[in-house]
Amino acid sequence: MKLYARPASPFARKVRVLIIETGLTDKIEIIILKSIEEARERVPEHNPLGKVPALVLDNGESVIDSRVISEYLDSLHSGASLFPAGGWERWHALRLQSIGDGIGDAAVLIGAEGMRPEDQRSSDVIARQWGKITKTTGLLEDHMDWLRGPLNIGQIAVATGLGYADFRLDDFEWRDGRPKLSAWIGEFNERASMQETFFARPG
Repeated sequence: MKLYARPASPFARKVRVLIIETGLTDKIEIIILKSIEEARERVPEHNPLGKVPALVLDNGESVIDSRVISEYLDSLHSGASLFPAGGWERWHALRLQSIGDGIGDAAVLIGAEGMRPEDQRSSDVIARQWGKITKTTGLLEDHMDWLRGPLNIGQIAVATGLGYADFRLDDFEWRDGRPKLSAWIGEFNERASMQETFFARPG
């Protein structure tokens, strides 16, 4: 299998972390697309939306969207599942994944807006997206029990979303007033899977 990824995508990183945590590293070739031009040239063949990550199976079929890719890959190993099979545990993990992906989405939009010419930037867009991050991190600070327990896809999504905010948003600081969440991400970042997938500035 082949996974197409960008070096600074929080969603591709989520999948890459899952691959390491589930012991699937030897079964998947990670193809890092180092420039926007390379991504535009190579990704649409496998995902008509042109987005990464995109997973190409050995039979040539493609799986797209980080949530779908993650659950598909989680079905291929024999260890503890990162997607609980049922009950509230499953819905909790999926809810947490949506929260983490939402942080990543908001940070991506802020970063994209910041790269526009200064006279074309929208302070309203930036403020709205930053508001989403501050509200979400505040919610997590008040519910740290959501992040405890066996490793699941939700924890990975929150970690990669927060990691992207740290990486991309130099002028923003979500940690203010969130000491417990800050300590949690500091500890989570020590995992080998996080160390091996740290973001890189795109070409």
